[in-house]
Amino acid sequence: MESCQVCGFEPAERTCPRCGRRVCRHDWLGGHCAACEATLCRLCGERHALSTCAECGRPVCDACSSRAGLARVCRECQRRAWSALGAACSLREAPAPRRP
Repeated sequence: MESCQVCGFEPAERTCPRCGRRVCRHDWLGGHCAACEATLCRLCGERHALSTCAECGRPVCDACSSRAGLARVCRECQRRAWSALGAACSLREAPAPRRP
């Protein structure tokens, strides 16, 4: 019997549908193997991550992030940044209070 391709010790019992690795019961997480779990996008949980967010460090896929120069930023950090920017702009653009 072949060994698990993740741990290398236990006998392999299942094949991961995402990557094709043969894995033992300890490295099987229901729908995929432990190696695929470690590389899944932390936002959608469906696609493999291609990078980490430059702000929060979470692994993210292409669909859940966008490029910011050479880095990638997840959509949640983008949303926070845009909200903060919008708040700063609205404070700056607010008219000065009138004095009676």
